[in-house]
Amino acid sequence: MATAEDELLLPRLPELFETSKQLLDEVEVATEPTGSRIIQDKVSKGLDLLKKAAEMLSQLDLFSRNEDLEEIASTDLKYLMVPAFQGALTMKQVNPSKRLDHLEWAREHFLNYLTQCQYYHVAEFELPKTKNNSTDNNTASSSMAYPSLVAMASQRQAKIERYKQKKEVEHRLSALKSAVESGQADDERVREYYLLHLRRWIGISLEEIESIDQEIKILREKDSSKEESTSYSSHQDRPPMKPFVLTRNVAQAKVFGAGYPSLASMTVNDWYDQHQKYGVLPDQGVAKTTPGAIPVLLIPYFLVFTKLWILSVLTLAWLAYDWNTHSQGGRRSAWVRNWTLWKYFQNYFPIKLVKTHDLPPKHNYIIANHPHGIVSYGVFINFATEATGFAQIFPAITPSIGTLEWIFWIPIVRDYVMSMGVCPVSGLALKYLLTQKDSGNAVVIVVGGAAEALLCRPGVSTIYLKERKGFVKLALKTGWVPRFWCPIVRVP
Repeated sequence: MATAEDELLLPRLPELFETSKQLLDEVEVATEPTGSRIIQDKVSKGLDLLKKAAEMLSQLDLFSRNEDLEEIASTDLKYLMVPAFQGALTMKQVNPSKRLDHLEWAREHFLNYLTQCQYYHVAEFELPKTKNNSTDNNTASSSMAYPSLVAMASQRQAKIERYKQKKEVEHRLSALKSAVESGQADDERVREYYLLHLRRWIGISLEEIESIDQEIKILREKDSSKEESTSYSSHQDRPPMKPFVLTRNVAQAKVFGAGYPSLASMTVNDWYDQHQKYGVLPDQGVAKTTPGAIPVLLIPYFLVFTKLWILSVLTLAWLAYDWNTHSQGGRRSAWVRNWTLWKYFQNYFPIKLVKTHDLPPKHNYIIANHPHGIVSYGVFINFATEATGFAQIFPAITPSIGTLEWIFWIPIVRDYVMSMGVCPVSGLALKYLLTQKDSGNAVVIVVGGAAEALLCRPGVSTIYLKERKGFVKLALKTGWVPRFWCPIVRVP
């Protein structure tokens, strides 16, 4: 009587299966670490329930080798997944000392599941090699250092096919899940639902076995390396090598320093003069180009081949009409010269304009600005803007900065620079400002040009005059006295 009551209290097979499946789903979607106490308790409980379910299946002899898949009831198909669930939960066990045993048990469960599915023809797939087959083939596989390209390509293609099948199965399962779990699906749809689950777990089992084989190989190689290191530990206990010294290096270090020459062979000025003599400076031996011609040459392309042809036509018409303006005094704008932006620019460095002598407005002047510097921000702020108050310091003088002529070939840019009083440093433009306009004009010329950009030496002021005497000739022809502005060169 007690035995009958105990049998009634034992959980039934459906309850064992559903509870273990729920535990597996919770472990799969859990956010806690796999090694946490909560997850490991669920893993242990699920494995115990699945073990009881497997024993029940064995006692009931629910699946016989004498029947086909069609002869198995639709509600009993799900019990074929018990070995797959056992393998999945076994992989979740965390114990580094027993990791190899867990991998082997999980592989056995997955292989058992795949063997059953292949016998019942659930899906078409190739069964992985068993332990015995892999052991027999160790000699053959070790002789091949690298897998062939054909094998690698076939493995890649098989993975792609499994991935596509997995996505298709999951999509169909999501469509059938609600109907089957609510009990509204007929027998045909229930059967299809469980068959899709079986095929899904076939793909998971194949991937897990492949991963298990790779991990087992790594663990075994790790153990073998430990054994080898232990056996050869006596060779590693030898005394350390003594350092040796090269006599030549010691003698050289006494003269030149500890491994590098510490005595200078020439000064910076000597080095520069030597390189200038041989013409290897950055600005020597480089052909002069006119980069401003590139935007002009692009206009025919936009004129013919793009939808912006109307803008190109208008630009060309304006350039043709306004072509000589930059050589005839330009078109300056007091509004642009008084932008607040220039004040921030001037205060950043800072820059200050100091008046040492009056400039009578009855004359025109050539102001020789020196040096050029890497960035000519000083001449720009003082003479192209009103940030330093040029108009208040010299109220009757109108400054104009001379720059390269190709800048005025670029549309829009030419109007921008002309609005600040910039003019081309050409004989035609300079003569116009110094002779044909009224008095009180001051033309600012950076005499040395861009060649002085690298001439920044502390306490030394060098100016190029050999090939830049045009401003002197112009001053002699016009009769005006040039002014030389030379700031102090300071290099920190």
